[in-house]
Amino acid sequence: MAKTSVIPEALLDRLQTVLEPLSKLEGRITELKDKVLQLPELKPSQLRNYFNDLLKRVREAQSNVEKAFAEGVQWTLSMLNLPSKDEVEELKEKVAKLEKEVKRLKTKKAPAKKGGKKKA
Repeated sequence: MAKTSVIPEALLDRLQTVLEPLSKLEGRITELKDKVLQLPELKPSQLRNYFNDLLKRVREAQSNVEKAFAEGVQWTLSMLNLPSKDEVEELKEKVAKLEKEVKRLKTKKAPAKKGGKKKA
């Protein structure tokens, strides 16, 4: 019997789109390490360029992971029919506006009540 994953298929697909560039990054790091080790005279500018390139790729991969994770969370919330943080914040703002309006209407001067009953 096949074991079902707790992680939804769409989320796994998004995760795979992140893992692929990270795998490539791992290969690139290995290449850079090998190049550095093969240099007879290590020039600081070359080393700086290698590691700047490495840092750039790591930052891109990190950004991709964060984006994919956020998209996955949003997708999961929508599948569970749960509101997003933005939707909750929007509702909070609407409730606050309605509360102010109700308070304004309550404090609005009500028509004066007539004094006691007049005797006929």
